[in-house]
Amino acid sequence: MSIFISKVLMKHCAKTILRKLDFARELFEMDMKNYSDGQKKKVLIVASLSKPAHLFVWDEPLNYIDVISRIQIEEIIKRSKAYTNICGA
Repeated sequence: MSIFISKVLMKHCAKTILRKLDFARELFEMDMKNYSDGQKKKVLIVASLSKPAHLFVWDEPLNYIDVISRIQIEEIIKRSKAYTNICGA
């Protein structure tokens, strides 16, 4: 798989996960500097989750994240498999 195709798939995967976390479609068009701290944290977590990995090491990943989003992130991680990335590719 080419690097370009891989990057396109990761971007699509990240958007899919953000939408599962109730990330409004309008936010995709905004500059990230205008996001709230919680929205920025979601983007960082999803960027990590959209890449294949056997282990994620985060430092206080849920700071600024509301309770509902914490539950959603936990469910997304639970549904993933260790040998695939979070989108199931």
